[in-house]
This record gives sequence, C-alpha cells and structure tokens, in this order.
Amino acid sequence: MSTRGELRTRVVSITKRTDKTTVIDTALDMGLEEISLHPNHDWRQLVSEQTLSASDGDSSEPLPTGTHHVKEARFINGLQSYKIQLLPKTQFLRWFPNVEDAQALRPLYAYVDNSTMYFSAPLTDDFDIRALCYILPSFTDDDTEMPISVANNALTFFALGFVYDSMEMYSAASIWNRRYATAITAAMLTDVSVAGTEPVAEGFHGMPKDDAEWTLWTPESLPT
Repeated sequence: MSTRGELRTRVVSITKRTDKTTVIDTALDMGLEEISLHPNHDWRQLVSEQTLSASDGDSSEPLPTGTHHVKEARFINGLQSYKIQLLPKTQFLRWFPNVEDAQALRPLYAYVDNSTMYFSAPLTDDFDIRALCYILPSFTDDDTEMPISVANNALTFFALGFVYDSMEMYSAASIWNRRYATAITAAMLTDVSVAGTEPVAEGFHGMPKDDAEWTLWTPESLPT
C-alpha cells in the first residue's frame, strides 16, 4: 500500500507542480473520503469486527470512533447468541418511541446513529456484542498508508483531476476524472473478487425459540 506522501509524489511527478503540494494533500484527503463513502460499495478493508461490552440496564452502546454504519451485529451471552435486526432510525422510532420506559428484555432490534447503537429496550443482563463496523478512515500524516489498497490508482486519478481543475485546466481535469471513474469501478470489482464471501459477525449459533428458551447446536450434535 502507498502512503499519502508516496501518492503525493506520484501526483507531483505527473503535474510537474511542486508548488501544489497543499492542494494535492487536500485532494487526497477529499478523495479518500469520497471513495470510502461510495454509495454502491463497502470496502472490505474498512469493515472491522468489534466486540463491545454492554451492561445490564443499558439502552445504547457506543461504537468505535468513525463508525459510519454496522453491517451485522449479534448479542453474545455465554453460550447464547442471536442476531440483532438493524432498522433505519425513522422506522425504529415509529416502532419504539419510548425505549427508556420499555420493559427490560433481550432486545431484538437496534439502530445506529452518530457512532452509537440504540436498543429497542434496556438490557436484562450483561452482553457482549459482536459487530461488523464500517469505519471511515483518514490520513493523519504523510506516513499514513492508503487504507483501501485496491483503490490506489483511483485516488491518484481523483487527485489529478482535482488539481488540474483547481488550475482551471479543465480539459486535463476531464481526462483524469474519466480515468478515475474507470479506476474506481475496477477497484470495486477487484475488492469483491478478493473478498470472496461476505463477512459475518460469527458467534455461537444458539437461536431464541421464545423469551425463555434457547437452543444451541454444535457440529458434534448434528445427526450422522
């Protein structure tokens, strides 16, 4: 993977403009944000499995800084495990308008907002939460590596289009913007190919039959 400093050097070598390093850094920062927030793709390198500890009585749980959304989450309590159904905020608030006054139970629903997961009721016990969090990255300095390795070229082309546009060289900017569009599509296809399968927040496979009864299967318990 290339660092921000190495990517800037690539852009300078093409533009021959050593006086535009500040503009290039801005372009790289903005490009990383745009690529990370691409509406049609979650980059596998930005998905991180996190284990969160929620306590009895909690109705919400903070997520890692920079979490944009959660792809999957499971409550884990000893040998018990079940998947949380993540709802859009507006739907959640229609279904559960008074969470704080709700009876404590094992919540089946949650929503995510501002790096916090909100449950449909206060918890009845201490739980671990196994969550697949999509965490937005940023460049903190020139030694920070590009976190989406398959999109190095796409970010370089984005920065070139940005710099040429800032210099009012619109024809050159248009060329690099088209190359960026092609490169980002190729990067997404490569990312899917490398990933192979969707990540899953694996836990135990106990599934709730009702509020009081739980079952747990293991490979050894299956019929032979």
